[in-house]
Amino acid sequence: MVLDRSKKARLTQPLYKRRIWRQPLGSVYLTVILDHIMLINKILGTLYHAADQSEALNEILSMAGAVFNASRAYIFELDEAQQYYDNTYEWCREGIAPQKENLINIPRENISAWEKLFKSAEIVRCGNINELDPVSRDILKVQGIKSILVAPLYYRNDYIGFMGFDECFHHRQWTDSEEQTLRNMASIVSTAVSAIRRERERVKMVEVSHSVLNSLSSAVYVAELKTDKILLANSMFRQILPSLTGNACFYRGGDQSTPGFCKMEDMIYHRCPHDDNHCLRDGCVRIVRSESLGKWYKLFIKTITWLDGGTVLLGNFLDITDIKLAEEKMTRLASVDTMTGVLNRSVGLKMVAEAIENCRERKADFALAYIDIDGLKAVNDKYGHKEGDYMIVAVAEALKKAVRDTDMICRLGGDEFLLVLTKCEQGEISTVLSRVENCLEEIVRYNGKPYPIQISHGTYFASGPDTPDLQEMIQICDKRMYTHKRSKGRERRVPAQI
Repeated sequence: MVLDRSKKARLTQPLYKRRIWRQPLGSVYLTVILDHIMLINKILGTLYHAADQSEALNEILSMAGAVFNASRAYIFELDEAQQYYDNTYEWCREGIAPQKENLINIPRENISAWEKLFKSAEIVRCGNINELDPVSRDILKVQGIKSILVAPLYYRNDYIGFMGFDECFHHRQWTDSEEQTLRNMASIVSTAVSAIRRERERVKMVEVSHSVLNSLSSAVYVAELKTDKILLANSMFRQILPSLTGNACFYRGGDQSTPGFCKMEDMIYHRCPHDDNHCLRDGCVRIVRSESLGKWYKLFIKTITWLDGGTVLLGNFLDITDIKLAEEKMTRLASVDTMTGVLNRSVGLKMVAEAIENCRERKADFALAYIDIDGLKAVNDKYGHKEGDYMIVAVAEALKKAVRDTDMICRLGGDEFLLVLTKCEQGEISTVLSRVENCLEEIVRYNGKPYPIQISHGTYFASGPDTPDLQEMIQICDKRMYTHKRSKGRERRVPAQI
């Protein structure tokens, strides 16, 4: 449908300048105009007070349809791809069948003739749909429509759809007042439609973000900066810590049952190598262990801007327990004697040196025993090295059974061992060594070995700042071990050089 120039110029004028105001007005015409003015006021009030803009639009169509005495009032929106129209809002007069569910994914080209008018700031004002283009006419006839009045929806020069009225009972000549009122309505409604579209896009983006977050193997969460209340958490976080979602990540004042990585105050403010603001702004990475979960986590945390414009904490922690266990295993392999399972020479001597330093600082007394296996060379010569290795392993096992977990055993090499008893009393080392000798006797008796497994030992009790250094202490113990061995009539072994 094409409008002549004079009519187009007339329709673009303000209502007070248009001919309708210059004609003598009867009471009916005046009532109609006042109804339209009141309708616009109601529309503005409805949108202003509405908590739900979608409900407000449905209410607006209901009010407008009644004032216009139309068969149907509706809003169509373009999809995000700008290719299809959807009938998103609809009001129908009593006796008129709703069409909303049938008017989804309407190809844009089907109403291309309308869009040409819309681009020229014109509206589709048709009293008889037979005057429309064939495509539009066929679409409207199926719905039982005889007349239409449709205006475009623009928001900030962006075309987003259209709204209008249908008449299904008779051919209707729409008035200038109705046309101008629809234009005003479209201008107001387009703002609400655009706001709803933006909200839908925001919700969709959030849903996509959640989908991405839930697909991650690491746990991700967002927490309030001041209260540490969890605002958002992905599925991995909820799987690990279901009770924390929506709650404070830790309780100020201390809750030892709360997983360690959630104690942000301790982890970030106290342990971060940078100052607080720098750490939170640029991100802080920590390797932490949750004692309650028995897991190791790599935690990255920094401040970000949240949806409301405020500042929040973004945390991302990855379960690295398997990696830590592998590292610990490699460390053990590097520090353990492969034959006996006790600490090797280098690690053992370092631990003795640390014990000496602690003792000198009056932190803890300890006892050191230098142990040598008796008769190992003779067993190797007579029964073979396999039996000699058995003797070494048997001594190591006897030592393990006789000591506490806090004590230390290391193999210096060959048939020599060091034993450190931590935080012990003077004379306690003799009791432990007696248990070792009894255990060796039981091993020989139980396995029916044709040779005895015996040890010689020299000990030193370290206490206070006058504790000798490592080399001197080893030499003292070696002399005492030799005295012990000689007292049993056995030859002395030359100790490994420390």
